Amino acid sequence: MAIGYDAAYYGYLWSEVIALDAFDRFRDAGDQAGAALDSAVGAALRDAILRPGARVSEADMAFAFLGRAPRDDAFMRSIGVAQA
Repeated sequence: MAIGYDAAYYGYLWSEVIALDAFDRFRDAGDQAGAALDSAVGAALRDAILRPGARVSEADMAFAFLGRAPRDDAFMRSIGVAQA
């Protein structure tokens, strides 16, 4: 039942969910200060998401980078909602 702006906003929120989930992989790779600079995880991001571009579906790219289906845990933490 989402059309126009509603549908676009729904897609925008899901992109934020996936982006925060992907950043968790960087955070888990090291300490908070240097996590975003982890070269191995950066190379994995390049190979799984940036290199294939539009040739691969977004869901497949996210799965390839994360090694699993995206989850909303990181997004929920970012808005202050704790999950059990």
